[in-house]
Amino acid sequence: LEARTSPSTRRLPARGGMSMARRNAVAACVVACVAVLAACGAMAQPPGSGRAGGGVPIVQATTVRGPHVPRTDKVVVMIPAREGSDRLPLKNVRVLGDKPVIQHTIELALALKERGLVDHIVVNSDAPFLEAVAQRCGVEFYARSPDIASDTSKADDVVYDFMLAHPHYDWLVWLNPVSPLAPLDETAKIIEHLVSSPHIDTLITVRDEYRHALHGGAPLNFDPQAKGAKTQDLDPVQIAVYSVLAWRYKSFRPAYEESGSAYFSGNVDYYPVGADANVVVKYEDDLRLAEDVHAGRRRRARRRARRPRRR
Repeated sequence: LEARTSPSTRRLPARGGMSMARRNAVAACVVACVAVLAACGAMAQPPGSGRAGGGVPIVQATTVRGPHVPRTDKVVVMIPAREGSDRLPLKNVRVLGDKPVIQHTIELALALKERGLVDHIVVNSDAPFLEAVAQRCGVEFYARSPDIASDTSKADDVVYDFMLAHPHYDWLVWLNPVSPLAPLDETAKIIEHLVSSPHIDTLITVRDEYRHALHGGAPLNFDPQAKGAKTQDLDPVQIAVYSVLAWRYKSFRPAYEESGSAYFSGNVDYYPVGADANVVVKYEDDLRLAEDVHAGRRRRARRRARRPRRR
C-alpha cells in the first residue's frame, strides 16, 4: 500500500503504444492487486504478524462472531467481480481505507458465515488474478465465462449460470462489492428476513426517498393541483440500491428457463436499507465519497474507544 505513492508508480515512461495515463493506471491497479493479496493473506497470519513476506503492509481481516440463527434453507453468497469497467477501471481492487474494495465485501460475507447465516461464499469473476485473492481469503473462486462478462451481459444470465454450477442451495445472495460499506448487522437482518419468509422469491435492496418524484413528467407521489406537501408527509418512492440481491432457486430457475429472464421472478420483496449501503462505487467521485464515509466511521469508532466506561 505504501508503494501506491512511490515515484515509480506515479511516473512511467510511455512506450509500446500505451499512453502514459494508461500505463500509470495499470501500475496503480497492479499495486492494488498486490494489496488485495497481502490484505487477504492476513487471514492466515497469526495475531500480531503485521507484515506479509516481502515487507508489504497487510491488514488483519476481521470477522464478527454472533448468535447462530437456526434455519433449514441453504444459502450461498455470490460476490460478482467483473474485470472490465469503463467508468472506474478495475474498481474492485481500488483501495478504500486500508484495504481493497472487494475485501470489504469478502469480510462481510465471512462475518455472515461466522454468524451461521450463510453456508458458502464464492467470488464470481472473469479476472484470473482474483482467483488467488479468493483462495487466500478462504472463499471459492468461480471462473465466469467471457460470454457473460461484458458490459452488455445481464444479471439474469450470470445468476442462472452460477446456479447451474452450484445447484445444491435454496437461496443465492448477491453481495455487491461496489457497495463496500454495507453494514454487517443490516445485512444479517436481510438474510434472516429471507430464510424466515416463505412467501419471498426475490429480494432487492432499495432506498426510500421522501421527495416529490416524477417519471416521464408525471407525478408519482404528489398531487400537482394540491398545496405543496412537506417532504416528510409524502409517500416515499423507492430507488433500487443493489447492495444485496437474492433469488430463491426454485423460483428463479424455472422462470429463466421458460422466458430467458428472471430478475423479478416470483414474489419480489423490496427491502429498504440505510445510508451506508447506498454508497455505490461506480465512478471516481463515488470512491472519494466512500473514502470520506469510511474515514468518518473510523473516527467515530476511535472516539467511542476513548470514552471512559461507566461503572
